[in-house]
Amino acid sequence: MKNTAENGKVLAALGAAVLVGTIAFGACTSSPTPTNTTPATVVVNKQTNNAVPEKAVAVDTNSGKMPAAITDAGEFAENIYDFAKAKDWTKADARLVSLEKSVNELKTANLATPQILAATDSIGKAVKAKNEIDAMREANQATFLVADLTAKYNPKVPVEVVKLDYYGREIEILAMAKDEAKLKMTAQAIRQTWNAVKPKMEAKGAGKETAKFESLVAQTEKAASVSDYSKVATPILDEVDNLEKVFEK
Repeated sequence: MKNTAENGKVLAALGAAVLVGTIAFGACTSSPTPTNTTPATVVVNKQTNNAVPEKAVAVDTNSGKMPAAITDAGEFAENIYDFAKAKDWTKADARLVSLEKSVNELKTANLATPQILAATDSIGKAVKAKNEIDAMREANQATFLVADLTAKYNPKVPVEVVKLDYYGREIEILAMAKDEAKLKMTAQAIRQTWNAVKPKMEAKGAGKETAKFESLVAQTEKAASVSDYSKVATPILDEVDNLEKVFEK
């Protein structure tokens, strides 16, 4: 009898264990929540870190064609640079509105990087304060950042050419600030960037344009004073236009 009672207790314990295990297993294998195949576009509110809905803008990122908002952002940033340089703050402010609109479209399409958003914010502050150097510097930085966005779309004009334009403007800014150390660094960056695009120029049969820009790069490398750098900035910017024409043909 004693053995029978003990056996009964064992069987009861085993039954309870099986029941608990079954319940636990069922809880772990419940059906997954269905995936929403059409999620709403959201952005992160930087102040609260909460995702908030944002109205979608029609920016096509699937066709392989570069979204107009990218080229517009680069152009508007360059415009702001020129207007700030001329101290035409009315036009700079108008272009700022256009730039912010384009960047907002990029943001909605998940194309705007944190750096581009930060640069746009800095441009706005500099333009509102009518700070010539800061507005030029931040606007120029935006052109560089936007140039990087174009790379995956295989633009007709290589990204390196656009960056040479950036470096030409950078020389203008640094010469105004009399920053010789950064001018030397910029000269090195120009050489590296030019070396990357030079073979593409030669492949296009643009011997004349290639030789002329090579001469300007060499002149930049030999610059020994702020005045020397200042003298080569405008010729570089002018000649970049001719480099662009070679690839646009």
